[in-house]
Amino acid sequence: MIAVAARAANSLDQRKFDALSLDLDAVRQSIDRIATSIAAGQEQMTRSIDGIAARLQQMTRSFDQLAADQEQMTREITKLQAVEQYVLYKNSEPSPRPALAPARNPVPRPSQAPMVR
Repeated sequence: MIAVAARAANSLDQRKFDALSLDLDAVRQSIDRIATSIAAGQEQMTRSIDGIAARLQQMTRSFDQLAADQEQMTREITKLQAVEQYVLYKNSEPSPRPALAPARNPVPRPSQAPMVR
């Protein structure tokens, strides 16, 4: 009877061990699936971050180009304003009039000389 009880206890322990072993395999499989999912998520995030970084660099180049273009436009506008001021200044001054030559007494021509009698 003791042998039967020992076998029964061993059989019960073996079933518990087998159940635990199956549960452990299920946990390992779940951990493997989770690890695979995490790795895939990390790869996707890395690709997304790389894409964002590339777009950020493109935007930075665009902003730099816009700033350079704005500076060039500011210089051109400043030049045009200076020309405009010069033209307005020149047009507002009265133009110098040529000096009048002193009036000369006409020299009579011999044919126009008065005849003296």
